[in-house]
Order: sequence, then C-alpha cells, then structure tokens
Amino acid sequence: MPLYRYDDVQDPDTLDCPLMGIAVDSGPHESPSHQHQKAQLLYAVEGSMTITMADTLCILSPNRAAWIPPGVEHSTCTQGFHYRSLYFDTRYFTSLPISQSLLNVAPLFRELILRVCEWQPGYPEDGAEMRLATVLQDELIRAVRADLMLPLPQDRRLRGIADHLLQHPDDGRILTRLAADVGASSRTISRHFRHETGMSFSAWRQQLRLLKAMELLSEKLPVSKISAQLGFASDSAFIAMFRRQTGVSPGRYFL
Repeated sequence: MPLYRYDDVQDPDTLDCPLMGIAVDSGPHESPSHQHQKAQLLYAVEGSMTITMADTLCILSPNRAAWIPPGVEHSTCTQGFHYRSLYFDTRYFTSLPISQSLLNVAPLFRELILRVCEWQPGYPEDGAEMRLATVLQDELIRAVRADLMLPLPQDRRLRGIADHLLQHPDDGRILTRLAADVGASSRTISRHFRHETGMSFSAWRQQLRLLKAMELLSEKLPVSKISAQLGFASDSAFIAMFRRQTGVSPGRYFL
C-alpha cells in the first residue's frame, strides 16, 4: 500500500482482506486509547513510540515490533516515528499469539513486513500473497520476545508515583520521599508495588530508565544528554547500567 500521512490512514477494520499493511511516516502524534477487531503488528522503522497496551508500557524502537491481539486497548505517543503496521483478520489466521508482547524483528521477518505494506487491497486469497502471509505468521510465532515491557500499577497512590517518574525519570529521590508525596509509607508502597507489578520498586524504576534510554537513543541524542535527562550522576554510571542490562554499550545498541 502507499505511504500515508497519519491522518489519512483508513480504518483497517473496514477493509475486507485477510492481511493488510500500511506505511506511515509520522511527526509528533498522540493516539488515545482504542482497539481493533483485527490483530495488529506495529513495527518501528525509525524513531520511537511509547505504547501502552493493557496497562503495560513499552518503548517501540527500531528493529522491534509490538504484537496487539484483537480487542486489546492501547494508546500511543510519538515525537516522530516511521512505522509499518500489519492487520490480521483472525478468521484466516488461527495460530496467532493471544497475548500482547514486544518482539525482536529478525531480517526475514522485517522483509516480510515491508513486503506486505506494498500489497494493494483485493489480492486473490489463493495467490502468492497468502503464501507469503503463511511464512509471515510462522516468523511472528517464532520471534524472540523482548523483555522490555513495564507493567503499570493501578492503585491510585502507586500510579501517582509511576506517572510522576514517567514524566520525570531524572527524579532520584528515595522511595520514602516519593511515598510521602502520595500520603503513604514506603513499606506500604513497596509491598503493593511488588504485588501489582511483580517487580520491586527499585527494579521497576531501573526498567523505566532503561526503556527511556532506548527511546532517547533512537532519537540519536548523545550519551551525555541522555545520562543527564535520566538523572545519572555521570555518563559512566549510565553506560555501566545500560551495559549491565543489555550486554552492549549504548553506542552499539542499534547497530
């Protein structure tokens, strides 16, 4: 299909074809919570996008794709993002994953995504397109899941802290002071944080900083600026954290 402006994209649920793809190069944009009847695969070509899927946050950066099953509420926010989005009619594809996830995109997987975005609606259901679609489904099922998603707590007090840190990841105050801002003790917040997210508060905050770092790296910001925006005491401290979590330096992450 042709390259679209974001505002010109047709509602995929209205198109009667087994698999369709759209290519969009978007500037700053925010999409409120919505859902589709079809399953969606959202692939990052360039830039980054913040996605919230069923109370889980992830940063979609180059070479990753978000898998969003039918009916899953999701919202997006981006400052500039080139993406390719595929929509699967589950009446034709019966082996697709049933839960949302973030996927690593291998070279063959990537080329299949890009090829689908070249198709025009109305292709024959017994033609080459559907044969390629079967291969694409196999690649999607086999794709390695990226452990780069951040569960969002729902308790009002915990969500207040989480929302604050999402907006101000450089706030390095200890939990006792953050808890005081929402009228709770650090022990209460710590206990409920683990119950609702499956993570300790410190692990959750570190995961948040890692995701934000990936978002800023995809925007090609220098390490010194990223380190400052995330509240690290030095560039070396940021680089050490990033290497510890990913196994590579920030400069090599997207190579």
